[in-house]
Amino acid sequence: MNCPKCAANADEWAYDDGKRHYTARSNGERVREWMQDVGQSTPEAPQIPDLETARLRYKLLSEEAEEACDELDVLSMNIDMGANQEFILRDMRKAGKEMADVLVVAYGGLVALGLDPDEVFAYVMEENEAKTEHAVDRGDGKRVVPPDVKENLKAETKAKLERLVEGAG
Repeated sequence: MNCPKCAANADEWAYDDGKRHYTARSNGERVREWMQDVGQSTPEAPQIPDLETARLRYKLLSEEAEEACDELDVLSMNIDMGANQEFILRDMRKAGKEMADVLVVAYGGLVALGLDPDEVFAYVMEENEAKTEHAVDRGDGKRVVPPDVKENLKAETKAKLERLVEGAG
């Protein structure tokens, strides 16, 4: 498989002449490796976290979500006020960076619980994708699913996640 930007072999994707390229590793793998590099716990199997880890994960996710919301609020206000394109593009970059931080912390939280973030993400996306078949637009851009369909899909995802954490202790 080749890098879509430079056609380099997948083993060479991470860096080429100092320029960042797509990586052959998944986001979950990249976050796990980074956590290991900075000395954070990365259990290979699901395990119940200690209280300190649970509190840290809550704090990190709360902080990053708040920062992302703040930047999205600024972006929304500048769009609403008709700010010039330069300001809006700056706000988009800031909001994008903060939303990516949320992803890193969320993936890290899953890793800290011993869950495979790519597998968990795949289960949740499968549920979301299945909803589209039955979804209707509620008028604000969010698509909603009839309650019975939604409950069935949630139950399927819950069962998959329960199988993932079986034996945690």
